Amino acid sequence: MRWANRHTHRWQAEAEWGHPPPPEWFDHYVGLHYMGDAQRHNIAEERGVFASLAVPIGGRVLDLCCGDGFYARHFYANRAEKVVAVDFDADAIHYAKRVNAAPNVSYELRDVRESLPDGQFDTIVWSGAIEHFTAAEVTAILEGVRSRLVARGGVLAGDTIAAGDSVNSHLIHHELEYRDEDDLRHTLEQVFPAVAVWRSEWPSRTELYFYAAQESTAIPLGFASGAHVREKISD
Repeated sequence: MRWANRHTHRWQAEAEWGHPPPPEWFDHYVGLHYMGDAQRHNIAEERGVFASLAVPIGGRVLDLCCGDGFYARHFYANRAEKVVAVDFDADAIHYAKRVNAAPNVSYELRDVRESLPDGQFDTIVWSGAIEHFTAAEVTAILEGVRSRLVARGGVLAGDTIAAGDSVNSHLIHHELEYRDEDDLRHTLEQVFPAVAVWRSEWPSRTELYFYAAQESTAIPLGFASGAHVREKISD
């Protein structure tokens, strides 16, 4: 059974990613059952863990550019009271509703460049997607995110692939890539006064992770200490 599971997902990966153009969204079960082992990483799980650290028990979560809904169901829904997950791709939302449904998760077809769901959220997650937007779009989305986070304790959590990574060479949907922690931190600090950015090195790629908030006390665990966070001082 394990052999069959691995190879059926390998065939799916080859069909979806073996020829251009690559799809806009990724079925994370392919990564879980095949590509993660083949490429020697468990980045999907790492992304989910880092983001879920910012999700309070019983909180409200907004998942931007949710894709297949894998993280909404398997990471955020287990902690949150409510998860609102949005994506502009109708195929992704259809798949998410069919495969990654959960009682406390609602999926919406929505382009985050045009609008964000109403209401306030304890955590907003932007995982593997900030690189799909132009600099102007990123700034506008970050400002919208800030307006949707609860005033005290609200956190934006996310990640992106570092620029120059060989994985990026065939990801044609990327509009803006970030060279390193300082590059990404500079963008986030245009909108948020408290920002933590760090990297995770893998044989096949480098991930940049971030938290952003109105105050450093909202940054989870020890990420707000030392060089991980630079909080602006108001005049």
